[in-house]
Amino acid sequence: MKKDDIINLVEEVASKEDIATYLVGGCVRDEILGIENMDIDITVEGNAKKIAEPFSKKVGVKIKKTSQFGTFILFVSGFRIDIATARRETYPGPGELPLVEPGSIVEDLSRRDFTINSMAIPVGTKTIIDPFQGLKDIKKGLIRTLHGKSFIEDPTRIFRALRFAERLDFQIEQITGSLIGDAIEQRVLLTISPARIRNELSLCLKEIKRWNILERIAQLGIFEQLGIIYPNRDFFEELDEFATKLGIKKEPLYFMALTDGCHNRKILTGRERKYLNAVEILLEKIPLLKKSKGRGELYTIFHGFPPHSLAYIGVKEDVKDKVFTYLEEIEPVKLEITGEDIKDLGISEGKLVGEILLRVKWEKLDGRLPTRKEELEYAKSIITNNQLK
Repeated sequence: MKKDDIINLVEEVASKEDIATYLVGGCVRDEILGIENMDIDITVEGNAKKIAEPFSKKVGVKIKKTSQFGTFILFVSGFRIDIATARRETYPGPGELPLVEPGSIVEDLSRRDFTINSMAIPVGTKTIIDPFQGLKDIKKGLIRTLHGKSFIEDPTRIFRALRFAERLDFQIEQITGSLIGDAIEQRVLLTISPARIRNELSLCLKEIKRWNILERIAQLGIFEQLGIIYPNRDFFEELDEFATKLGIKKEPLYFMALTDGCHNRKILTGRERKYLNAVEILLEKIPLLKKSKGRGELYTIFHGFPPHSLAYIGVKEDVKDKVFTYLEEIEPVKLEITGEDIKDLGISEGKLVGEILLRVKWEKLDGRLPTRKEELEYAKSIITNNQLK
């Protein structure tokens, strides 16, 4: 189903229900700019449920979820469709989530972040509702906030300003830039929860020009204020390239880099904290690692560590070749014999069973035990010659 087909179906439902319904925000902006956008944002003057439920039946998909602000979310033919009730917002305090109540389309547009995102088109028409001259700013290539308290009320808009500026190759309008600087100076970013900081940084890291965005964040002193470390662009690019080569997810590596060496790790997931803790253990093994020669030694040093920890240490300590060899050539190698085979040879103590299997693995990795029979014979020789510690 094409985008126009989806919008036509929304128009059919809106017409039948006699509810004013609009395309809003980023999808309007990108339509004007000629940029493909797989998000379709729809705002309803009235009860959004009266549009969302009949529409979901027409397209034959279920409503996936609703947000805390009453937005109905559906996925159709690769498009994400958000259907929300028009609302007005008031902010109890800096960085707090807003209090919400139903409003008009103009009130809904007035709560948005920037003029270029504060336009609407009634479905079924080409009329642009533009109370804040967003179209004019699009033509000028400007990111302009709607009012002076915008970044105080919602400091995450600072990140969004930088994202849009880089993505669209726009300039941040002069007064808006000053307001961003004032908000940073007032340390309003410290009023945001770690989860919201994480989400904004995650969105920045998904952008094509993500390194430019991170550098701008660093230049504004935001990372320093948040207790986050920005290594340098080269380090991030090397992590990115190595993650691609290994076929592992990149985002954990990015966040590990931002928090490595600092006490504030609240923006990390629990798994990422474990990855970074493992990196600290691996650092102690670096002298031994740099002296290692055989594959068996590499296996002994790296075995049991998560791939993300190994990838990170590979870039951090310039041992990518050894990490790659381990993950791609050594770790996949499996013994054909098991602990049960060792027990059948009369060894029952778990520690000794593990030692024998490790010794056999060493020999196999160095190419000397190609078959199960040879693995078993070598295990027997270890026991017969009393080579156990």
